[in-house]
Amino acid sequence: MRDSSAVARVGFPRGLAVVFVVALGLRLIHVGQLGSAPFFHFRMGDAAIFDAWAREIAAGNWLGDEVFWYAPLYPYALGALYLVLGDGALGVRLVQAVLGAGSCVLLALAGARFVSRRAGVVAGVLLACYAPAIFFDALFQKPVLAGFFLCLVLWTMGSLDAAPQRLLRWPALGLALGCGGLTQENLLVLAAPLLLWVLVRHREHGRRRALFAALFVLGMALPLVPVALRNYVVGGEFHLTAANFGDNFYKGNNPEADGLYAPLAEGMGTPWVERRAATELAERALGRPLGPSEVSRYWTRRALDYVASDPADWLRLSARKLALAWNAAEAADTEDIGTHAEWSAVLRFAAPVLNFGTLAPLAACGMWLTWGERRRLWVLYLMLLTYTASVVMFYVFARYRYPLVPLLALFAGAGLSGLPALLRGRRGVAIAGCAVASLAVAVLCNWPMHVARPSAAVSHFNIGVELQAEGRVEPALQFYRDALWLWPSYPEALSNRGTALEALGRLDEAVESYRGALEVDPRHAAAHHNLGRALQKLGRLDPAVESLRAAVEIDPESLLYHVSLGTALKQQGHVDEAIREYRRALELDPERADARHNLGNALWALGRPDEAIVQYREALRFAPDSPWVNYGLGLAWALVTHPDPASRDPSEAVEIAERAARVTRRSDLAVLDALAAVYAAAGRLDNAVSTGREALELARSAGDSRAEVIEAWLRTIEAGGPVAGPQPPPAGVTEDPTPRPVTP
Repeated sequence: MRDSSAVARVGFPRGLAVVFVVALGLRLIHVGQLGSAPFFHFRMGDAAIFDAWAREIAAGNWLGDEVFWYAPLYPYALGALYLVLGDGALGVRLVQAVLGAGSCVLLALAGARFVSRRAGVVAGVLLACYAPAIFFDALFQKPVLAGFFLCLVLWTMGSLDAAPQRLLRWPALGLALGCGGLTQENLLVLAAPLLLWVLVRHREHGRRRALFAALFVLGMALPLVPVALRNYVVGGEFHLTAANFGDNFYKGNNPEADGLYAPLAEGMGTPWVERRAATELAERALGRPLGPSEVSRYWTRRALDYVASDPADWLRLSARKLALAWNAAEAADTEDIGTHAEWSAVLRFAAPVLNFGTLAPLAACGMWLTWGERRRLWVLYLMLLTYTASVVMFYVFARYRYPLVPLLALFAGAGLSGLPALLRGRRGVAIAGCAVASLAVAVLCNWPMHVARPSAAVSHFNIGVELQAEGRVEPALQFYRDALWLWPSYPEALSNRGTALEALGRLDEAVESYRGALEVDPRHAAAHHNLGRALQKLGRLDPAVESLRAAVEIDPESLLYHVSLGTALKQQGHVDEAIREYRRALELDPERADARHNLGNALWALGRPDEAIVQYREALRFAPDSPWVNYGLGLAWALVTHPDPASRDPSEAVEIAERAARVTRRSDLAVLDALAAVYAAAGRLDNAVSTGREALELARSAGDSRAEVIEAWLRTIEAGGPVAGPQPPPAGVTEDPTPRPVTP
């Protein structure tokens, strides 16, 4: 194509400047508008893992202590940013805005090499204005780096296409792709078409092609080999990037898969538990401890068994994943573009105009117009096909399919820049062919597809979870309501709405919300658990135990459910059954402090104080600095009130109770209450009275009904009456006494 357009007259460097200014300007406006969003500082989903990892790196833990489970480059880049700029969200988003703008310039340079300068500038502007690109560049997620490295690959390819004799550019090409693979693993599949391109496109160079290929592979090895060696040193296994192939492969290829992400089991979809879930489920199935490679092989075999047992179903699933990968809908992970558009005018205007549903038809037009150059551009077609296959191989997320966008933008730039000449030429057949190709792709990409989990609902739900975790229950409740407005049958949102209502003291409404979740999904273990806990608070022990039993039956591997059921059973008077539940929890996790504490309470109730004290000590050992100081108070109370006078140890009891008070900074009424009781039982009446008065003042200021009980106890002590404490430590605890919000 000739560059006789305005771009050529103004000058290509100015065109690149326009690309950069437009891209950066839109991204800065977007980040500025997001500043007023309640989620601006949140790191949700994978972003929370990357943030925690980056903080460790910034604190000096560069090597880590286990095989990588996630591609490591983005967290390391984030850690470096934290070292330089601090860990504020604004600084990271601004740097990523600049990086995203740089990607647009690199794509423009690549387009100039592959097609024309005009096409390159148009491609750069398309990426600059492409709504999902603006969205991704502001997230604490990998696409900003994945897009940058792919654009760098394309630019380097373009320069090598014209000058393959520049040998240093071949390892640079490999380095860019290797870094891309350390950002998003399936980018490494592009090594195959690139190697083929080296050998076929440059066959006129004869044996020198082998040198080109070797230099390219050497460049890829530069970032990958150190990571593989690091994985071997810290974990005893070689992995080029991360060890999560198998479980991701299974998530996308199993009888229940629908083409989108679904966790291996209910409640195991959060990044914090994904790795543990994959490992624990595989180990239970095989009955032995497994290394990361063995875990990956287990899930890979499970997926291949499914493919072999029902190939027809797998083909239908793969066809659906292919359609999802090329559909206009952005299959969101944790945050969706529509929710961000509620705060960003840039996204509100850009998303309806320039999205995947418009970019792909424009690319089809460009492919039609550049068909005469197919002997030179075939590698781009092959890269599109190969990368699409890598997405379909697993499951579809918008951020996983994002690397298709720069490739499509190259062809879209060719289409938009070449269309005026095509129309001026009045070549009817060519115009009709271009129109048919574009229309066909537009219909396919914009065909409505049923998605069971509306992205905006999931995004609102996740924001609600983060707000509730910060203690901002009222706004969290509103986001749960928004999620339910978008998706009325969203069981997790119904359950979490209940947890928010319960936290606000609206127990009856919470019960109805939990029941609503169970109407949608009768096997929703978390809703059964939260319903049981709420009914227990209302004093309705029989239905509470029934609900908690249902939770345990659905998810017998949840130690929290066993602990909660044990506590309810003990309250019901079924102490032996409670002990069984606590022991089952300890089989799942011997270091579970709340289970040990409650087991100690149950043993004490059965008149087995020595066994109880053993469990109290273990609880305190596993949680010495836990804010749940009940563990220590249980031991203190046991030591000071042991039925056998020879076994009592008032001095240790007082020491433990005082430490509990220090942990809470004497601001917890239950702790002060228990400390006063321990002082009294130990014979330290002056301390008991002073601590009791402190507890009384705290109770009065909080309007707590226990103030009258404490006041009566103080009068009894001061009158020389019995020294029993105002109330003993709580009879049963869980690790978290609040209802458990869940994530999808």
